[in-house]
Amino acid sequence: MYRNGEWKAATAALNRAVESRREAPERHTHDEYFWLAMAHWKLGDKEQARACYDKGAEYFWQYGSRDPVRARVHAEAAELLSVPGTNPKDKQKSGPKK
Repeated sequence: MYRNGEWKAATAALNRAVESRREAPERHTHDEYFWLAMAHWKLGDKEQARACYDKGAEYFWQYGSRDPVRARVHAEAAELLSVPGTNPKDKQKSGPKK
Protein backbone atom coordinates (compact mmCIF):
# COMPACT_ATOMS: atom_id res chain seq x y z
CA MET A 1 0.00 0.00 0.00
CA TYR A 2 2.78 2.43 0.88
CA ARG A 3 4.59 1.88 -2.42
CA ASN A 4 1.30 2.51 -4.27
CA GLY A 5 0.86 5.87 -2.56
CA GLU A 6 -2.05 4.64 -0.45
CA TRP A 7 -0.66 6.19 2.70
CA LYS A 8 -3.90 6.34 4.73
CA ALA A 9 -4.62 2.68 4.01
CA ALA A 10 -1.01 1.83 4.79
CA THR A 11 -1.15 3.56 8.18
CA ALA A 12 -4.36 1.71 9.07
CA ALA A 13 -2.93 -1.69 8.13
CA LEU A 14 0.41 -1.02 9.80
CA ASN A 15 -1.25 0.20 12.99
CA ARG A 16 -3.21 -3.06 13.13
CA ALA A 17 0.02 -5.03 12.66
CA VAL A 18 1.79 -3.08 15.40
CA GLU A 19 -1.16 -3.48 17.77
CA SER A 20 -1.27 -7.25 17.18
CA ARG A 21 2.33 -7.54 18.40
CA ARG A 22 2.15 -5.13 21.32
CA GLU A 23 2.45 -7.94 23.87
CA ALA A 24 5.68 -9.26 22.34
CA PRO A 25 7.81 -6.35 21.04
CA GLU A 26 10.72 -8.64 20.25
CA ARG A 27 8.52 -10.21 17.56
CA HIS A 28 8.12 -6.95 15.67
CA THR A 29 9.73 -6.78 12.30
CA HIS A 30 10.64 -3.19 13.26
CA ASP A 31 10.01 -2.37 9.63
CA GLU A 32 6.39 -1.67 10.52
CA TYR A 33 7.39 1.40 12.48
CA PHE A 34 9.63 2.65 9.68
CA TRP A 35 6.86 2.13 7.09
CA LEU A 36 4.45 3.92 9.43
CA ALA A 37 6.92 6.77 9.80
CA MET A 38 7.24 7.14 6.05
CA ALA A 39 3.46 6.99 5.49
CA HIS A 40 2.82 9.60 8.18
CA TRP A 41 5.53 11.77 6.65
CA LYS A 42 3.88 11.54 3.23
CA LEU A 43 0.55 12.49 4.84
CA GLY A 44 2.20 15.57 6.34
CA ASP A 45 2.13 14.42 9.96
CA LYS A 46 5.80 15.01 10.66
CA GLU A 47 5.52 14.71 14.45
CA GLN A 48 3.84 11.29 14.28
CA ALA A 49 6.32 10.24 11.60
CA ARG A 50 9.25 11.01 13.87
CA ALA A 51 7.62 9.22 16.82
CA CYS A 52 7.17 6.09 14.70
CA TYR A 53 10.70 6.36 13.36
CA ASP A 54 12.11 6.65 16.88
CA LYS A 55 10.17 3.59 18.05
CA GLY A 56 11.36 1.62 15.04
CA ALA A 57 14.95 2.71 15.64
CA GLU A 58 14.71 1.63 19.28
CA TYR A 59 13.64 -1.89 18.27
CA PHE A 60 16.01 -1.92 15.31
CA TRP A 61 19.05 -1.34 17.48
CA GLN A 62 17.77 -3.70 20.15
CA TYR A 63 16.76 -6.68 18.00
CA GLY A 64 17.53 -6.41 14.31
CA SER A 65 20.31 -4.06 13.27
CA ARG A 66 22.24 -6.84 11.56
CA ASP A 67 19.45 -7.82 9.18
CA PRO A 68 20.21 -6.28 5.75
CA VAL A 69 16.54 -5.94 4.75
CA ARG A 70 15.69 -4.13 7.98
CA ALA A 71 18.78 -1.98 7.55
CA ARG A 72 17.58 -0.88 4.09
CA VAL A 73 14.12 0.04 5.38
CA HIS A 74 15.72 1.89 8.30
CA ALA A 75 17.98 3.79 5.88
CA GLU A 76 15.06 4.65 3.59
CA ALA A 77 13.02 6.04 6.48
CA ALA A 78 16.00 7.96 7.86
CA GLU A 79 16.64 9.51 4.47
CA LEU A 80 13.01 10.52 3.91
CA LEU A 81 12.71 12.05 7.38
CA SER A 82 16.19 13.60 7.16
CA VAL A 83 17.19 12.03 10.47
CA PRO A 84 20.65 13.26 11.46
CA GLY A 85 23.35 10.82 12.48
CA THR A 86 22.11 7.86 10.46
CA ASN A 87 24.95 7.73 7.98
CA PRO A 88 26.22 4.10 7.99
CA LYS A 89 29.79 5.42 8.32
CA ASP A 90 28.78 7.09 11.58
CA LYS A 91 27.09 4.26 13.51
CA GLN A 92 28.09 5.69 16.87
CA LYS A 93 25.76 8.67 16.46
CA SER A 94 22.81 6.60 15.23
CA GLY A 95 23.09 3.83 17.80
CA PRO A 96 20.85 3.33 20.80
CA LYS A 97 20.43 6.08 23.35
CA LYS A 98 22.21 5.49 26.62
